[in-house]
Amino acid sequence: MRACAVLIAATVGWGLVACGAGFNSMSGGDESRGAAQVAPLEQSIDDRVSAVEGDHTDWKKFTLASDSQVAVMVWWDTPSFEGQIRLKDELGQKLKTLKHAAGTRQESLGPVSLKKGSYFLEIEATAEASVYTLEIRTKSQAAPVKEREPEPDF
Repeated sequence: MRACAVLIAATVGWGLVACGAGFNSMSGGDESRGAAQVAPLEQSIDDRVSAVEGDHTDWKKFTLASDSQVAVMVWWDTPSFEGQIRLKDELGQKLKTLKHAAGTRQESLGPVSLKKGSYFLEIEATAEASVYTLEIRTKSQAAPVKEREPEPDF
């Protein structure tokens, strides 16, 4: 009887190991849009996604104070990694997608013209894992200041 119990426990244990970690079961707390971490503009941030270890998705949030051209730069530590980055608006609507090109270490999404407001980046691993460095670069689209015309002499 005891040998049967050990055999059952071993079989169940192997079954759990063979299945691997569940989708986002090992996330660092940024697995959903509602839990997105704030990403500062014009600064590099590092994070990691892993389809193998159950941290499939990272969400980042950034806010634009004015209409801007935005480019998202990303550097992958594991170029063979498979994944993508999606740019979404404050309602979660997809605006643009960058599918990672296997073997490429540095990529960019954009530039894309965005209105003042809040936006999200969904970084997703579909196979393997990679540490990444992300930078959100902006260029304001504010109307240029007109030079004042000289007043006529009367």
